[in-house]
Amino acid sequence: MRSPARIVMLAVVLVFVGCKRKAPPRPTPPTLEEAEAFGKQYASAKVPCDVSKLDKLVDLDLILARAVEGTTMSSDFVRGVRRGMKPDDILCADVFGPGSSAVYLRTQTIDGTLRPLIRLVGDEGYTYERLELDRRADKIVVADIYNFANGAQHSGVFGNMLKALADQGGATELTQITRLRLDGKLTEALALFQTLPAKLRATKEMMLLEVQLALTLDNTIAMPVFERFVKAFPDDPSLLINNIDRLGLAKEYEQQLAAIDKLDRAVGGDPYLELARADAYEALGRSDKAFAAVTRAATTEPLLVQAQWLLLSLQIKLGQFREAVVTTAHLKDKLAADITRETLGGDDRFKALVDTPEFIAWESAK
Repeated sequence: MRSPARIVMLAVVLVFVGCKRKAPPRPTPPTLEEAEAFGKQYASAKVPCDVSKLDKLVDLDLILARAVEGTTMSSDFVRGVRRGMKPDDILCADVFGPGSSAVYLRTQTIDGTLRPLIRLVGDEGYTYERLELDRRADKIVVADIYNFANGAQHSGVFGNMLKALADQGGATELTQITRLRLDGKLTEALALFQTLPAKLRATKEMMLLEVQLALTLDNTIAMPVFERFVKAFPDDPSLLINNIDRLGLAKEYEQQLAAIDKLDRAVGGDPYLELARADAYEALGRSDKAFAAVTRAATTEPLLVQAQWLLLSLQIKLGQFREAVVTTAHLKDKLAADITRETLGGDDRFKALVDTPEFIAWESAK
């Protein structure tokens, strides 16, 4: 299952004092050409994650200013929070290492401003980021980031978390949960999550964190967590992407296909979502539609490595060995995949190919 990516959380200790903080100046939007160029630059810095470049492209100070807008947080507190905001934890937390990708898809018009849309894919899932930009005298920067898996701007997530932690406590534990999650210690992270104050765990941001921890750890415990979230927040924007997982876990594949279509329309079309369709069609026993979906993905975006591997597995399953060799060559030559007799033969999805005349001929011709 192609799951939505884990969400970004911020853990800090809060003190509320002083006057209400004023709203920061409204960003100045860029031109279409500037937005497109910036989106490509941001995607290239996102994977592999170059935190030094991203820190220059993203104005974390402005995001924090938006997060504390209208609150009574002191200037000393805000400066302390900013010093504690590690750019790598915030800007790289939703990238998953080897095999990850960040692709600029297009620039969308949202609330009258041009915002680049970035697709993020990794071993643990996928999400989209939509960038709100600020055009300044000498450069363009990210003023805020809408993450589809959060269903909110980063400033909104941070602001809600700051308020909740101030009211309920738990900042130290959340910091530990964040670190355990990034270190892959999911069982420990989920166990520590259960020790947080009940009112804090009932907030949208914390319930989403629990959903993502449960999904990554064990699908069998994820479903009740999902259902609690949907009951508490039935119309939340994050369900645009997260519902795809929920419906898959519930084996409601027709509804899952409808959810994929809805997300596809929202992002303006994305070949990667054809792979999610293929999963649903396979679950429904409609292999012809699954194959058609994967073929569309591989044809539309030839460098989408996940599409090529899935296409190869289906070609072998259907006995299309000549076509499978063409896909194998593409993976090796264009995508630098580790293609050998040993690697293919060691995988149940591909081992039927290695002793075919088509593969032997291709192997001999190399």
